[in-house]
Amino acid sequence: MEWTVVTVIIALVGLVGVFVKVGVSMSRSSQRLSDSVDRLEKSVDGLKDDNRDDHKEFSDKLDNHEHRITVLETQK
Repeated sequence: MEWTVVTVIIALVGLVGVFVKVGVSMSRSSQRLSDSVDRLEKSVDGLKDDNRDDHKEFSDKLDNHEHRITVLETQK
């Protein structure tokens, strides 16, 4: 009877240990995933800023190009 109680206690402690280990592992994985998403979001924001600047630069060059074509056409 006493060994049965000891065996049950050991089994319960082992079961709790397994759940704690899985919980810690899931927590670490969740934190790493969250950090990765944060870094990805910052990278995308940086790319959006660069893209906006490039589009503005292209638009300015295109506007200048259209003006130059108009000037050349009127000179003929």
